[in-house]
Amino acid sequence: MSKSLGFGDPSNALMHFAMCKDLLVPMLARSKPALDSNLTKLLRVVAECIIFNVATLSPFSARAGQLMLDWGTSFDRLFPVDESASSPFLGGLQSVYRVMLRANVLLHRTTKDRFDPDARIHDAREYLELWHQLDDLESRVPELYHERNLSAASVELYKAKHRLAILALRVQLCKIARPLASPIDTDIRGYVSEAATALGGLDVREPGNPALRWPLTILACAAHSDEEFALFTAKMQDVQSVVDPANREKLASAQAVISRHQQTDAGVQSALGTDRNRNCYTARRIDLLLEPWKLLSHDSPFSWHEC
Repeated sequence: MSKSLGFGDPSNALMHFAMCKDLLVPMLARSKPALDSNLTKLLRVVAECIIFNVATLSPFSARAGQLMLDWGTSFDRLFPVDESASSPFLGGLQSVYRVMLRANVLLHRTTKDRFDPDARIHDAREYLELWHQLDDLESRVPELYHERNLSAASVELYKAKHRLAILALRVQLCKIARPLASPIDTDIRGYVSEAATALGGLDVREPGNPALRWPLTILACAAHSDEEFALFTAKMQDVQSVVDPANREKLASAQAVISRHQQTDAGVQSALGTDRNRNCYTARRIDLLLEPWKLLSHDSPFSWHEC
């Protein structure tokens, strides 16, 4: 049924979720259900499901525009204080997905606005605002999930996932702001290294939780060393084993494309020698972050549309 509706196409799927959002937002604007009611709990599931799917589909379609961002006060109504205390999806938070969506909208816009001075000023302001939002999200990590009845191990896992997503989004924003940046860029290399350290001993095989699909893809594109690349792609493989078919296929497609670029980049490095023009190494792989629709391989059931 999903194929007949065109859900395999990111642009079609985005339109479906956008319509769901357009039904939800006016309903929340008209009424304010009690925070502990079953209706509110259901609406939280619906809202987080929509924003997650829109955010993680948005790299692959330029249809991710301003209308996708306009949620009014919906999230303030559903998550008024500590969102980690009420989020129905442990290990992923709507605040991160909203930044993720805005970053991908910014990417598509900067691709079109590169020769428009006024638009570039607006994009620069948006970049700074997103960076400040990531600072704020990272500052809250130590307090996450303290009100939930969870084991210490689970809390540490969810905090680590949250921080990995933030680090990955910092890498993506660096690449958007500096399109020529390579994996040896000081900032990018630092964030990737932090992520690799945090991820090293982490078991990401949490059944049904695709929260790390896009962050792991970003990190694999930006990995500097062979060891980092092997770590991120191994974790991508781990996540594939526990998520639903749609997320699994997108992740498998991205991993296949990234691995092909890794092989090509390794050949370039070998031809140049280890001491010559080191900046060329893995440059093609990280450039996928500027054209993420290329992560959908030719034999993938997904496709890319600009309008």
